[in-house]
Amino acid sequence: MHLLYLDDAGSAKNPGEQYLILGGLAIYEAQVDWVTRQLDALAETIDPNTPNSVEFHASEIFSRRKAPWKGMSRDEARGTIKAVLKVLASAYDSARAFACAIHKNSYRGADPMELAFEQLCSRFDLYLSRLRQDGDRQRGLVILDESAHETTL
Repeated sequence: MHLLYLDDAGSAKNPGEQYLILGGLAIYEAQVDWVTRQLDALAETIDPNTPNSVEFHASEIFSRRKAPWKGMSRDEARGTIKAVLKVLASAYDSARAFACAIHKNSYRGADPMELAFEQLCSRFDLYLSRLRQDGDRQRGLVILDESAHETTL
């Protein structure tokens, strides 16, 4: 089974934001454990007391306004992002990044989250179709991070 974990950046209803971004990582289920262990080890270096509370959201890391990122220098924050990307880059050949940016004003009257979700599901399906052509008969599962849209999608 190939798992596609999605998370959003931005708010569909916030008029102050021009874009809504939905993105994520697809990975073969047997490799999730390895990625999780690597990210957990990185989280322990950032917050040894409560590593389970560390979430690697790029905007929070770069802004350095909230714990555990608040005390970091700009270079340390960039190093953290690079370390996360290094884990993902070394996550076997099956790992694939998916993302969709929706310019909200270009789609007035439409729900940007639904548009982004539809686009990513379509691309994930195309990815699985290409794998099927090479003999990989695994299915796919989409996993959404906690969101205001999780029940409607």
